[in-house]
Amino acid sequence: MDRKKSCSGRWSFALLALAFLITLAGAARATDVSTVSEDDKFAPQRITLMSGMSVETNEVRRAAKMTEEPRASIAVWCPWMEPPPVERNRADMIDGTKCKIYKNIGATRDRYPFVVRAVTPENDGPFYVYRNVRYNWKFETSPADEALGGNRPGKSGRDPWTPFYRQALLESEVLSFIQQYAKDKVGPDSLPEKKAFANRHTTVYDSGITGNTQVAESTILQQVGMTLTYDRADVTAEVTAVPVVGTGYPDGDSATADLADPGDTIQSTVTLDAAIDEQKWVKDQKVINPVPSAFSSVWTLGECSAYSLCYVEDYRKPAGSGLASRGNTYEGSVGGYIKGGVVIDYEDDNTEAKAESDQLQAKLKYYVGNGDVYKVQNPFYGEDSTHETRSLPYLTFFYLAANSEFGPYACASQRDRELDWYVDGHPYWSSKEQKEIIEYVGERYGNAWNSNGIPDWELGVVFTTLGLDGKGKNSKRITEQLNDAWTRRSMENCTYFQALRADLLSRKSNGGTARALAALNALENVILKGAPGMRDDRTFYRFAAAGYDPNLGSYCIGPQKLEKDNPLVHQEWAAEKKGVPIKKGKWILAEKRLILPKHFTQAAFDSTSTDLFTSKQILQVVLADCCGNMTTVNPSTENSRDGVIIHDDAESSLPVPEMFVQDPISQTDIPIQVPSNADLAEGEKLVIKSKKEGTEKEYGPSDSVGQFDLANNDFFLQHKDGTRSQISPLGGDSKATNGGEKSIFEDTRVQFTLGGYDNVDGMSSFRGVGKQKLEIFSIDEAGTRIAPEQLEFVDDAGQAKTAEFVERSNTGDPYKFKPQYRIHHIFRKPGRYQVAYTMWEYTNPSGPKQSRTMTYNVRVQDSKTENRSIQSETINH
Repeated sequence: MDRKKSCSGRWSFALLALAFLITLAGAARATDVSTVSEDDKFAPQRITLMSGMSVETNEVRRAAKMTEEPRASIAVWCPWMEPPPVERNRADMIDGTKCKIYKNIGATRDRYPFVVRAVTPENDGPFYVYRNVRYNWKFETSPADEALGGNRPGKSGRDPWTPFYRQALLESEVLSFIQQYAKDKVGPDSLPEKKAFANRHTTVYDSGITGNTQVAESTILQQVGMTLTYDRADVTAEVTAVPVVGTGYPDGDSATADLADPGDTIQSTVTLDAAIDEQKWVKDQKVINPVPSAFSSVWTLGECSAYSLCYVEDYRKPAGSGLASRGNTYEGSVGGYIKGGVVIDYEDDNTEAKAESDQLQAKLKYYVGNGDVYKVQNPFYGEDSTHETRSLPYLTFFYLAANSEFGPYACASQRDRELDWYVDGHPYWSSKEQKEIIEYVGERYGNAWNSNGIPDWELGVVFTTLGLDGKGKNSKRITEQLNDAWTRRSMENCTYFQALRADLLSRKSNGGTARALAALNALENVILKGAPGMRDDRTFYRFAAAGYDPNLGSYCIGPQKLEKDNPLVHQEWAAEKKGVPIKKGKWILAEKRLILPKHFTQAAFDSTSTDLFTSKQILQVVLADCCGNMTTVNPSTENSRDGVIIHDDAESSLPVPEMFVQDPISQTDIPIQVPSNADLAEGEKLVIKSKKEGTEKEYGPSDSVGQFDLANNDFFLQHKDGTRSQISPLGGDSKATNGGEKSIFEDTRVQFTLGGYDNVDGMSSFRGVGKQKLEIFSIDEAGTRIAPEQLEFVDDAGQAKTAEFVERSNTGDPYKFKPQYRIHHIFRKPGRYQVAYTMWEYTNPSGPKQSRTMTYNVRVQDSKTENRSIQSETINH
């Protein structure tokens, strides 16, 4: 049931069949009913019918336009319990099988307007009259009630008593009453129906419910007890001494108790003239029923006639301060995490919830752009299926690498939704033709980062998140299962993981399937046993769901539900505000929890500037306490919200220069390049050996290599099995002549193709490069530079040029700049030369633009050398 629609006009009703309490309990706290089943929480009577509409009777809501006023949490409690044998049901109907009502036309009619007869099979039941009928109310209380005058015990009912209850009258008048009562302009005695009792529920008993979640899911409720007391006299002899007219009301098994004028409606009569002797009265009778078994472990108000657990809604949002660790801005480096952590202070008016309940929640989410899209071999590829992912050789996914405490964070990439963003929302591409945009997005995905360097266990998270459909449609539930597996150190409930592995084991093995199974096995081992260098603290949720936000063109991490029962994450204490007890607290976000991307995009997050790789909308923390009462700390509609500047200052973010030198005879392009960190596979290393000292250094997929100095170092790719392959210019190796340098003959036109990319949008043509520069120097035998070579080349405009270097800069439209560039040069003199190719990043908000230079040496041979023949290649192999 939609709770927001369940109360007509959002009236603050609580209409329950209850009766009063005998034992007066002391001040109590909110009741944690997490152990009570949902079916039992609101026993014995949960709803009544009002104007033909089902209304949940366990809710207390504030009147319209008074949602921020705590004094407006007023419930009008209406007891559907009468002195026996009178019984009224939840529909306000008198049970004619238990009693019959007669109008008293005798001299005592002012004190006893109605006489009740018990129904018996023989139709000779006794006649009763009543006095001092009272509905005595008791409410669970807290210290906050004293200041606001709420939850005070009291009585309803008056003399003379009537078995009828004016529900329609109350319904028509109660809203006005509540609005006036909230302003203290009227009191409970002003209620048009005197059996009802008005109570100000000044303590909130919310339970972190959001949206339209049913009240029955509440874990924090308020106890309400009612005990019925009365005096009753048997007047059978007195009323039967004169004629009894009619069979009594109702004529059948039941009829409404809501009669506008029952004196006119009821036709059956009795005559009671004489005063009733005091000895006939049975005084101070009480209706006492045992505590419902479902409440036995939580009830604190003693035995009553009837019992209720009541949901008291709190419309006031919890107050959260700005993200108060580093002022207005948080900082971190690419591939790392936010430095210094994040602290959110808050206060809430509900002091009653237990710390372990879901009374107050905090959820974190943040945005990180769309530059970290990777590709992995599709383990389902080749299957004869029309499924959209089965015909693709690669699956693409968004991925943020794990650190020692959190992550990885992953989800399926959203190519179609990204296309929508570029068409509709991107500050540059939205003005272009759709064909051009489609080509651009296609190129981005064609250049998605490879997943070779992702550790197997993290890739296991990726495969699990992508699921059997390869699209990650259940990624949020999958993430919840992974967190459960992590905290419990058990894969027992990780059904998505188990189903995926079973499916892959049933398939014919191929490269993608084998890698996926190895990754799943590695993930299971890490969840069960941990891993070297990993903080094995299972009190934190390690994983976070991710998704794509087409409004920002960014991927979103979270929302992550933060661990309330962990003092490293959440702290809470009692305080006072203007003399009223409140709760204050703070959420502490571990800095490593906010993993940052390795790669940027031109339009970063919510920014429309291609020069600004930061965001004032990247970080969002939501505090929630009840019924959709959520506060977004620095909400997205405010430009002043705290943000994150991501510095592009990690060595791993240096541009990656690449070059090809073409053999003019064979027309073969010979690559000269060092693999980037992302190109290294799990277990592979880049080994750099100094030619001068002979010392070696090893670098893994997440290590920073620095400059690509192939002139003074030998570079090796060390495979997982320990074997090595040398990376040398022009295909040379250390055993070749002239120290591994290969020869280029003089007076030969040689083509150099310059390329490379930066971590800024490396998925596109732009590839994040701000400037590229090629220089060639003559050097002596010791490797010392002598002079720059005069380069002969054709520039972008097609003009022949001669200069000491070739330099191209990214100016104007960054999307039209491509770092791919060809030049042709002729070495006019034999000797040793050093080629130096430098690339700079396009922009860096945190400091000077970074660069990386790739250098290597070549030897230019005299054209008359004896080693040259007409059949030999220009570049000597």
